[in-house]
This record gives sequence, C-alpha cells and structure tokens, in this order.
Amino acid sequence: DQRLISEYEPLFDAPIELNQPEYTLTLTKDSLAMPLVQTESTLHEFLRTAPYPLISRRKTLNAGEYQEKVKAIFAHELGSEIPSAQVIADHLNMSVRTLHRHLQKEGTSYQQLKDDFRKDAAITYMNRRELSINAIALLMGFQDSSAFHRSFKKWTGMSPGQYRQQLGTPS
Repeated sequence: DQRLISEYEPLFDAPIELNQPEYTLTLTKDSLAMPLVQTESTLHEFLRTAPYPLISRRKTLNAGEYQEKVKAIFAHELGSEIPSAQVIADHLNMSVRTLHRHLQKEGTSYQQLKDDFRKDAAITYMNRRELSINAIALLMGFQDSSAFHRSFKKWTGMSPGQYRQQLGTPS
C-alpha cells in the first residue's frame, strides 16, 4: 500500500487514501478556471499515447515547461486580445523578468511564442470554411484586416485568399 501511495501522490500532487469504499478526485472551482497545459498539438500526442504521459509526466515536465504554460494561456484566451507578458507572468505568479529568464533558458521568448501562436492559430482557422478571413483577423487580435494579410503573407509566403484557394476553401 505504501508503494502505491508513493507512486500516486506525486502523479496527482495530492494525498491518496487507499482502501476506501469509493475513489474520487475532488477539484476546487478555482482549479477549473486555470489554463490547460495542453495545446492542440500536444493534446493529440497526449491522447495518442495515454495513459503513459500521466505516469511519466513528473519526469518530463521540465523540458519546455514554461513555454507550454504560456501557449496554454494563449489558447485559453483565444478570441480576445492575446495576453501581455505581464498578464502571463501574473497567471504564473512570477515577475515579467523571471518569466523572460525562464523562457530564455528554454531557448525562446514571449514575443516568439506570441508570433508562433498567432501564426499556428491563423493557419488552423483558415481551414474552417465557416469563418471569413476578416473574422479570422479579428479572432487573432488584428484590428485592421490589412495588417493580418501582411502578417499571414510573411508567415506563409501567400495571402490568406491564396492560401484558401490552395485548400479549395472559399474565402
């Protein structure tokens, strides 16, 4: 029994009580409002190999830990303005400088993560036929659709209309 407790407590980061009539996992309301630490791409990989990631999570979380948390916060806030570095740092209970240091150790920066997120999200949205290019520009936080067009062309080498044409998706 002690071996199981020592295995499961770090996994769930909570006390474990064995030999109970029911096994439950209790979450506080606050924990449900926290950003997920999975992005769309990492969730696909997670589900493909589950439950192994749950068991090995404690051992592998440190590699890219902060950039994954930042990406998760971006994803949680999608459809509204992308959070500033200050808002991200506040979410993670640290100063902006500490956030920048952690990201630098991981070989990236807040700005790079923000740019990559906007690019990936824009490309994903371009595949959704029901969204117009102007709607996508607004979802991505662009107030001006021409700025979105310029950014999209910089990211992909083609305009949003050309990208949709290549997909066979009407703009």
